[in-house]
Amino acid sequence: MLSLVFIGIRLEQQFGFVRIGIIYLISGVGGTILSSLFIRNAISVGASGALFGLLGSMLSELLTNLTIYTNKVDHSQLRNVALFFPLNNQLL
Repeated sequence: MLSLVFIGIRLEQQFGFVRIGIIYLISGVGGTILSSLFIRNAISVGASGALFGLLGSMLSELLTNLTIYTNKVDHSQLRNVALFFPLNNQLL
């Protein structure tokens, strides 16, 4: 939940709540569908697919605009991804 707050606020300020809401919903539904297809013997409930969708969108935006961020020395996005990606993997 803490990682959702840090990542969600940052992305929402940058791209707006409509885009982030769409990414969150699509990745959440996609994660649920893929989880139900590949893990048939267990019930999977949670927002981990949606959260990883937000992390993926944050990482893709960072890699797309890497030259801008290296010139501005704004490493807060990279720090958030590097900090919360392993933390979320441990919680699964």
